Amino acid sequence: MKEETKLKLKNWIVLCWATFDLLFHAVLVFAWIGTDDLFVASAAFYLFPDFEICRAKLLEKSCKTGQDMCDLLFEEEKVALMPGGSTFLRPEEELTSRLCYIDFNGGDAMKASEKIGLEKSLPEDFVEKEVKTMFDAIQKLCNFVKRYS
Repeated sequence: MKEETKLKLKNWIVLCWATFDLLFHAVLVFAWIGTDDLFVASAAFYLFPDFEICRAKLLEKSCKTGQDMCDLLFEEEKVALMPGGSTFLRPEEELTSRLCYIDFNGGDAMKASEKIGLEKSLPEDFVEKEVKTMFDAIQKLCNFVKRYS
């Protein structure tokens, strides 16, 4: 394998770990609110969280279904999730959704990591800067869950 190919592969792995770290933060929020209802896909870039912990406060906003919750999340935070419901063979009233975490330009993030080089660790704010859309969306989702749990 060419040295340049090895470097690109190593940088890509580092970028994947940085993105995973952001995702792990979202998982910690679900742990913090006390729910075990988080299904992590084994072969895709998505989570399938259950927001049941938020049901009581969401009902105050007339949110009775996953679609209602996703609509409110979009209205309040401008974050779009796909509701669980019948699309995923789940009951309509279930507060589940599909959370995809691929909304970033991996090529640009990869180039930024290559500029840093393998001899240095990625800075703590790397994901926030280079995968900003996902970073911001996860922060908004965390705020929404905290507000309604």
